[in-house]
Amino acid sequence: MKNNRITLMIFRSALLELDKKLGLIGETIIIKAIGGFALLYYGIRISEYTADIDTLTEHYNQNVLRCIEEVANEFNLPNDWVNNDNVLDDTDTVESILDPFWNNVNWGLKNIELLIADLDTLLRSKLISADDSNLTGRVQDFPDLIEILKKVGCTNFEDCVRYVRYLDLDLQIEFPNAYNRLNKYFIL
Repeated sequence: MKNNRITLMIFRSALLELDKKLGLIGETIIIKAIGGFALLYYGIRISEYTADIDTLTEHYNQNVLRCIEEVANEFNLPNDWVNNDNVLDDTDTVESILDPFWNNVNWGLKNIELLIADLDTLLRSKLISADDSNLTGRVQDFPDLIEILKKVGCTNFEDCVRYVRYLDLDLQIEFPNAYNRLNKYFIL
Protein backbone atom coordinates (compact mmCIF):
# COMPACT_ATOMS: atom_id res chain seq x y z
CA MET A 1 0.00 0.00 0.00
CA LYS A 2 1.34 3.41 -0.99
CA ASN A 3 1.73 6.20 1.55
CA ASN A 4 -1.51 8.19 1.86
CA ARG A 5 -0.17 10.61 4.46
CA ILE A 6 2.48 12.50 2.57
CA THR A 7 3.79 15.43 4.56
CA LEU A 8 5.73 18.39 3.25
CA MET A 9 8.85 16.89 4.84
CA ILE A 10 8.37 13.61 2.95
CA PHE A 11 7.88 15.50 -0.32
CA ARG A 12 11.01 17.53 0.37
CA SER A 13 13.07 14.41 1.12
CA ALA A 14 11.73 12.72 -2.02
CA LEU A 15 12.57 15.78 -4.13
CA LEU A 16 16.10 15.86 -2.72
CA GLU A 17 16.52 12.18 -3.64
CA LEU A 18 15.08 12.79 -7.11
CA ASP A 19 17.50 15.70 -7.48
CA LYS A 20 20.43 13.36 -6.72
CA LYS A 21 19.22 10.76 -9.21
CA LEU A 22 18.74 13.39 -11.92
CA GLY A 23 22.28 14.64 -11.31
CA LEU A 24 23.66 11.13 -11.78
CA ILE A 25 22.10 10.87 -15.24
CA GLY A 26 22.71 14.49 -16.25
CA GLU A 27 19.07 15.57 -16.38
CA THR A 28 17.42 18.74 -15.12
CA ILE A 29 13.70 19.46 -14.79
CA ILE A 30 11.31 22.21 -13.84
CA ILE A 31 8.41 21.55 -11.50
CA LYS A 32 5.68 24.20 -11.50
CA ALA A 33 3.54 23.08 -8.57
CA ILE A 34 -0.07 24.13 -9.00
CA GLY A 35 -2.25 21.74 -6.98
CA GLY A 36 -2.48 20.18 -3.55
CA PHE A 37 1.28 20.21 -2.99
CA ALA A 38 1.30 23.99 -3.42
CA LEU A 39 -1.56 24.23 -0.91
CA LEU A 40 0.39 21.99 1.47
CA TYR A 41 3.45 24.21 1.01
CA TYR A 42 1.45 27.27 2.09
CA GLY A 43 -0.09 25.42 5.05
CA ILE A 44 -3.56 25.50 3.51
CA ARG A 45 -4.01 21.76 3.10
CA ILE A 46 -3.06 18.85 5.26
CA SER A 47 -1.20 15.82 3.99
CA GLU A 48 -4.23 13.50 3.80
CA TYR A 49 -5.55 15.49 0.82
CA THR A 50 -2.33 15.53 -1.20
CA ALA A 51 -0.85 12.47 -2.83
CA ASP A 52 1.25 14.07 -5.54
CA ILE A 53 2.87 17.16 -6.96
CA ASP A 54 0.79 18.43 -9.87
CA THR A 55 3.09 20.29 -12.23
CA LEU A 56 2.19 22.60 -15.05
CA THR A 57 5.03 21.44 -17.30
CA GLU A 58 5.47 19.50 -20.48
CA HIS A 59 5.81 15.73 -20.20
CA TYR A 60 9.11 14.44 -18.86
CA ASN A 61 11.32 12.09 -20.84
CA GLN A 62 11.62 8.39 -20.00
CA ASN A 63 14.86 8.80 -18.03
CA VAL A 64 13.23 11.37 -15.76
CA LEU A 65 10.08 9.26 -15.40
CA ARG A 66 12.21 6.27 -14.40
CA CYS A 67 13.90 8.36 -11.67
CA ILE A 68 10.50 9.58 -10.43
CA GLU A 69 9.31 5.97 -10.21
CA GLU A 70 12.48 4.84 -8.40
CA VAL A 71 11.96 7.55 -5.77
CA ALA A 72 8.30 6.52 -5.51
CA ASN A 73 9.36 3.00 -4.65
CA GLU A 74 11.99 4.16 -2.15
CA PHE A 75 9.58 6.50 -0.34
CA ASN A 76 6.43 4.39 -0.70
CA LEU A 77 4.77 7.07 -2.87
CA PRO A 78 2.41 6.68 -5.83
CA ASN A 79 4.35 6.12 -9.06
CA ASP A 80 3.05 9.41 -10.42
CA TRP A 81 3.90 11.46 -7.32
CA VAL A 82 5.27 14.11 -9.70
CA ASN A 83 2.79 14.42 -12.52
CA ASN A 84 1.37 16.68 -15.15
CA ASP A 85 -1.51 14.42 -16.17
CA ASN A 86 -4.32 16.42 -14.62
CA VAL A 87 -3.83 19.60 -16.61
CA LEU A 88 -4.66 20.17 -20.24
CA ASP A 89 -2.11 18.87 -22.71
CA ASP A 90 -1.55 22.46 -23.80
CA THR A 91 0.26 24.04 -20.85
CA ASP A 92 0.41 27.38 -22.68
CA THR A 93 -3.40 27.55 -22.68
CA VAL A 94 -3.56 26.77 -18.97
CA GLU A 95 -0.91 29.38 -18.24
CA SER A 96 -2.80 31.99 -20.27
CA ILE A 97 -6.01 31.21 -18.35
CA LEU A 98 -4.35 31.35 -14.92
CA ASP A 99 -1.80 34.11 -15.64
CA PRO A 100 0.42 32.47 -13.00
CA PHE A 101 3.13 33.95 -10.87
CA TRP A 102 5.69 31.43 -9.62
CA ASN A 103 7.71 31.59 -6.41
CA ASN A 104 11.10 29.89 -6.59
CA VAL A 105 11.65 27.47 -3.70
CA ASN A 106 15.25 27.01 -2.68
CA TRP A 107 15.54 23.65 -0.98
CA GLY A 108 19.13 23.08 -2.10
CA LEU A 109 18.03 21.41 -5.33
CA LYS A 110 20.58 21.52 -8.14
CA ASN A 111 18.82 19.62 -10.92
CA ILE A 112 15.23 20.61 -10.16
CA GLU A 113 13.89 24.11 -10.46
CA LEU A 114 10.99 24.03 -8.01
CA LEU A 115 8.41 26.74 -8.59
CA ILE A 116 5.25 27.08 -6.51
CA ALA A 117 2.23 28.99 -7.79
CA ASP A 118 1.57 32.05 -5.64
CA LEU A 119 -1.66 32.39 -3.67
CA ASP A 120 -3.34 34.58 -6.31
CA THR A 121 -2.65 31.94 -8.97
CA LEU A 122 -4.00 29.21 -6.72
CA LEU A 123 -7.05 31.36 -6.01
CA ARG A 124 -7.77 31.80 -9.74
CA SER A 125 -7.32 28.05 -10.24
CA LYS A 126 -9.66 27.16 -7.39
CA LEU A 127 -12.25 29.71 -8.51
CA ILE A 128 -12.42 27.93 -11.86
CA SER A 129 -12.51 24.49 -10.26
CA ALA A 130 -14.98 25.38 -7.51
CA ASP A 131 -17.29 27.08 -9.99
CA ASP A 132 -17.48 23.83 -11.98
CA SER A 133 -17.36 21.44 -9.01
CA ASN A 134 -21.01 20.46 -9.46
CA LEU A 135 -20.05 19.17 -12.90
CA THR A 136 -16.70 17.62 -12.00
CA GLY A 137 -17.72 16.18 -8.63
CA ARG A 138 -14.45 17.41 -7.07
CA VAL A 139 -15.56 18.12 -3.51
CA GLN A 140 -12.24 19.48 -2.22
CA ASP A 141 -12.10 22.53 -4.52
CA PHE A 142 -14.60 24.67 -2.62
CA PRO A 143 -13.03 24.08 0.83
CA ASP A 144 -9.63 24.85 -0.75
CA LEU A 145 -11.06 28.08 -2.17
CA ILE A 146 -12.36 29.10 1.26
CA GLU A 147 -8.97 28.42 2.88
CA ILE A 148 -7.07 30.38 0.22
CA LEU A 149 -9.44 33.32 0.66
CA LYS A 150 -8.87 33.20 4.41
CA LYS A 151 -5.10 33.01 3.87
CA VAL A 152 -5.16 36.21 1.78
CA GLY A 153 -7.14 37.96 4.52
CA CYS A 154 -10.78 37.63 3.49
CA THR A 155 -13.02 37.42 6.54
CA ASN A 156 -16.41 38.03 4.93
CA PHE A 157 -18.17 37.86 1.59
CA GLU A 158 -17.48 41.51 0.72
CA ASP A 159 -13.76 40.92 1.28
CA CYS A 160 -13.93 38.01 -1.18
CA VAL A 161 -15.65 40.08 -3.85
CA ARG A 162 -13.13 42.92 -3.39
CA TYR A 163 -10.12 40.61 -3.45
CA VAL A 164 -11.27 38.84 -6.61
CA ARG A 165 -11.92 42.26 -8.19
CA TYR A 166 -8.33 43.17 -7.24
CA LEU A 167 -7.30 40.23 -9.46
CA ASP A 168 -9.25 41.84 -12.34
CA LEU A 169 -11.99 39.23 -12.13
CA ASP A 170 -15.70 39.63 -11.54
CA LEU A 171 -16.75 36.95 -9.07
CA GLN A 172 -20.48 37.24 -9.78
CA ILE A 173 -20.22 37.35 -13.59
CA GLU A 174 -17.29 35.00 -14.24
CA PHE A 175 -17.85 32.50 -11.42
CA PRO A 176 -21.58 32.59 -10.59
CA ASN A 177 -21.67 29.19 -8.86
CA ALA A 178 -18.67 30.02 -6.68
CA TYR A 179 -20.19 33.47 -5.99
CA ASN A 180 -23.44 31.94 -4.73
CA ARG A 181 -21.67 29.28 -2.66
CA LEU A 182 -19.31 31.83 -1.09
CA ASN A 183 -22.21 34.14 -0.30
CA LYS A 184 -24.03 31.30 1.48
CA TYR A 185 -20.87 30.16 3.27
CA PHE A 186 -20.12 33.59 4.73
CA ILE A 187 -23.74 34.23 5.74
CA LEU A 188 -23.89 31.08 7.85
